[in-house]
Amino acid sequence: MASADSGSAGEDRETPPGAPVQGVVTESTGSWTQVLCDGGEVVPCRLAGRHRLTESDATHPIAVGDRVDVERQEDGTGVIQTIHDRTNAIPRRSTHQRNHAQVLVANLDMAWVVQSVRQPRFRTGFIDRFLTTCE
Repeated sequence: MASADSGSAGEDRETPPGAPVQGVVTESTGSWTQVLCDGGEVVPCRLAGRHRLTESDATHPIAVGDRVDVERQEDGTGVIQTIHDRTNAIPRRSTHQRNHAQVLVANLDMAWVVQSVRQPRFRTGFIDRFLTTCE
């Protein structure tokens, strides 16, 4: 592990355990979330217990694209301590809980729609819904 005062600016360094670091969620599967930290390191993280859902209409409090604060652990993993406010998000209705939404991605700057022309059949309704959601 490199010390905090050695090396040049912009050089990738591992953050010492217990030190908070900011990052962006790049993958969220079950109880584990991958966070790309500002220093360039990808850290496997779990969500701190206080962020568990109680009275929310979302299926999971974390989405790809969320800005988070991570506290590094001794074993190289992290615990997400803070979830920053989202600037925007693309949700969909939850497949298992009708009254809940699943956030597919958060804090978008740009979005593309890629769809086949012939097979499977071209669906203009899909494009319309996606564009409306992005607005």
